[in-house]
Amino acid sequence: MYSIKPYRNVNITEQQTKPNETTNKSETGSHIKLFDRKDCPRRLAIILFSTLLSAYTLIEFTLFDFGATFLQYTQLRLSAKTAAEIMSSVSLAFTIGRAVSVFIAIKLKPQHMIVTHFAIIYLSLTILSLWGEHSLPVMWTACVCLGLGLSALFPAMFAYFQQYIRITNPMGTCVALMAGECCKVVLAVIFPPFGVCAETGCGCDLLINILLTCLGWLPGVIHAMYIIFGRENRDHHHYHGTHA
Repeated sequence: MYSIKPYRNVNITEQQTKPNETTNKSETGSHIKLFDRKDCPRRLAIILFSTLLSAYTLIEFTLFDFGATFLQYTQLRLSAKTAAEIMSSVSLAFTIGRAVSVFIAIKLKPQHMIVTHFAIIYLSLTILSLWGEHSLPVMWTACVCLGLGLSALFPAMFAYFQQYIRITNPMGTCVALMAGECCKVVLAVIFPPFGVCAETGCGCDLLINILLTCLGWLPGVIHAMYIIFGRENRDHHHYHGTHA
């Protein structure tokens, strides 16, 4: 922004900095965002928005972490190589879609982008569930469109929420924690099985964590933290061991 339109120091006279009191009150009143008003539940809106972003991030993690495994168990019985190639195409479509959305956002409103991308996602899932398991080109196309539909949802939802509430630094930090890699840790603290499911999927670890959570919240959290950070350490050692 500085290279395109540099900021300049402009000396403004006192008469220009003191507008009419009546117009000042009317303008400030009209520029107060919806959830910044005293009669609106600001904290509840922040919690719901963070939960929405966490749910979206969980869906995104699930697609990229377990998509290749899911494709191998469809009726087409794809090989690991073919499934990995499809997921690589999904990642490429996701990256290109997010880059293109930067320029599209200049012309479209966030709500229009959200509706468009949700329509792409629903259409992709419909094609994938009805015809994707019987034709490899159809499955490939539907998966690529799914990655394209997910590409701009996160920034579009964030921009849409900013229209109705003022984003402060602490709020932005909390939202980033709920929507990044820390989402698994936050989910593990709130409800441990969610964190384990986001890390390993539905399996033996999830069943063990559910049993521990039934015995008490703290055992479930400890087990979830062990699964999340223990798996990262194991993957790290495995990577260095195989590339030594």
